[in-house]
Amino acid sequence: MLLPTAETRRALADLDLMGINALRLFPGVEGVASACAARFRLDLD
Repeated sequence: MLLPTAETRRALADLDLMGINALRLFPGVEGVASACAARFRLDLD
């Protein structure tokens, strides 16, 4: 599946709302750090 770059932020935000994020996929410190970094970069609330 190809996703236009312009839709990346919206797609990641939608996935996060569904609970699909680094924290769920990679439990542990690395998942927490990655999820926090993604929220910071994407400014997700």
